[in-house]
Amino acid sequence: MDKPLTLCKLMGTMSTFNVFQCTFF
Repeated sequence: MDKPLTLCKLMGTMSTFNVFQCTFF
């Protein structure tokens, strides 16, 4: 749960699609 969270924060503020991936992962 740490990996997806880090990725979401790293590339989560770049596109809205990233937020979807974070929720899916």
